[in-house]
Amino acid sequence: MEEIARKYAMTEASLRFLIKRGIIQKDPAGKDMDILSAMGQIWQDLAWLKMSLRRRIKSKALREKFIQELDLTKPERYVLNRYLNAKCRLPLDKLSEEVSFYYRLPENVARGIVMKMRRRAYMAKYRQKPGKNGQRRPQAAAWQGGRRSISEQIEATRNFFGG
Repeated sequence: MEEIARKYAMTEASLRFLIKRGIIQKDPAGKDMDILSAMGQIWQDLAWLKMSLRRRIKSKALREKFIQELDLTKPERYVLNRYLNAKCRLPLDKLSEEVSFYYRLPENVARGIVMKMRRRAYMAKYRQKPGKNGQRRPQAAAWQGGRRSISEQIEATRNFFGG
């Protein structure tokens, strides 16, 4: 399985998904190899991915949410959505116990997930609120997923505070 995934530039999870859906056989041969070859070429084409995403998810907000949550696990998505949709304050201990119970995670791992997603949710809510001049606030470097050098962070901080 690992060999085939490497050959066609796919993950093993993608192959298991295709097998589970009945698209390919467990031991691919002939026709299945042609399918994998075609899918490998398509998945590497960014233009096709963009077009496909635009076509399947009409709402720009849903597309943005989908892209932001790509790298998240199920427990992380659950916690993030709980914080984003919360009408009142959510206690960290209660939510970490909940995540630990439902996803069968150790308490310390669940607590780490909750803390990480709480920061991410608060940053998202903070950016949605208008600033003093009525404009949306700039995105933080951590939210964009990239890392900045120290000089870039200092410059971004100065720009943010108008200095």
